Amino acid sequence: MKYKSLKYNLLFFLSRVVQNREFKQLCEEFLKKYEAAPELASETWDILRSNYKLRKKYKDKYKIISLGWDCMPRTLLTKGLLKPSKKMGEKGMPFDLAPSPARVTAHFLENDFSDYFDGQWTFDEESQSWHNGTLPEVFYFHDRDCTSDAAGLEKLQKRLALRIENFREAVSLPCPVLFVLNKSNLDHLFHPTVQEVKDVERVCELIKQLRGEKPFRIIVMTCNQDDDTTDVKGATFVKHLYPRPDYIWHYPERFTPEGIAWENTLLKICRNELLDLMRSAGVYKEK
Repeated sequence: MKYKSLKYNLLFFLSRVVQNREFKQLCEEFLKKYEAAPELASETWDILRSNYKLRKKYKDKYKIISLGWDCMPRTLLTKGLLKPSKKMGEKGMPFDLAPSPARVTAHFLENDFSDYFDGQWTFDEESQSWHNGTLPEVFYFHDRDCTSDAAGLEKLQKRLALRIENFREAVSLPCPVLFVLNKSNLDHLFHPTVQEVKDVERVCELIKQLRGEKPFRIIVMTCNQDDDTTDVKGATFVKHLYPRPDYIWHYPERFTPEGIAWENTLLKICRNELLDLMRSAGVYKEK
């Protein structure tokens, strides 16, 4: 047997034979974390299974939208089974995977993306990614299939136009919407960037204007040891510090005991805020 526990061997078998994508994702994500931190197996399984059941039961009854600054909100909430994946039909949005400082996000929200495709777009050979022409600090390193020629740029911009429409559609939904903004530095060891509180609060104000009377919450999180922010007007502010100053939240450090413990806590924080939002909107009813 691959694992000491019969239960986990059964999950391994099911992850190979079951065709249901959602259950397959649950099994595969848990087993990767179990192999890295078997001592956290019970906690990790409870969190992932609870999120899986919530998403399955309340499909289309809530929405989670990333506001950047990096791809952490979209990635970890998808891997944590609170947010559906692309394979399950979740539509991409402009702040999911393209680094966007709060100042940039506020700019595009304020003018409804009207100048998003303006300016001279440039291609960076080192990172093999395009940079936005209006605000070049936005770059698209997750869209590396969009080549450096005119055809590649056209392909990227068509894709981004769809993401913008997806964002507009999602923001206008009547169901509860949880927005998540990571105030932490992107790859804080390599690209240190200060996220000004005033810029983050401007994003929150603009989201409030877009949502109107429809139910929503905004989580603003920081994970950096040196961030002295204590409050963000218009949002639930969460300070969930990285396990150590040189920690990088994505691969391969996600699959270490300290990374899994840190991520488990983050998922519980986001789930609790989501459930509170759904309760207040009359969508979530506990047994």
